Amino acid sequence: GQLTAPVLRTRMADKPHTRVSKASPGSPVIFSSGGSSGSPLKDFLDSPQTRQVATYQRMVEERNVQTRMLRTELENEKMERRFMSEEATRLKKDKHKLEDEKEALKQELRDKMAVHEVSDSSLNEGELSQKYHQVLNE
Repeated sequence: GQLTAPVLRTRMADKPHTRVSKASPGSPVIFSSGGSSGSPLKDFLDSPQTRQVATYQRMVEERNVQTRMLRTELENEKMERRFMSEEATRLKKDKHKLEDEKEALKQELRDKMAVHEVSDSSLNEGELSQKYHQVLNE
């Protein structure tokens, strides 16, 4: 960049009989691959800043993937914990119910044994009484 003298422009109104013509399509811009720098697009894509941005984008995407996986794993862990907690509560209730049933069966067994002992002792008393009377009679 060197500075140059300002370009003088003439105003359209200053020119006599000048008409503005329709815009005609210009020739397309063609980038030549000659030279050491290559095309501007290639230069842009090969620039250190572009490579650095691409590296950062890959890193961000990898972190996003990792974050999604960890969130999914966390949700699974929460669901498993909730299930285990509900299962533990259910098992405690079942255990308590079975303990109550066991105690009821033990009490029922004690009651039946007490009835048999009373009837056995009354039978024994009757037998003893008979033997006593027999011995007395002899």
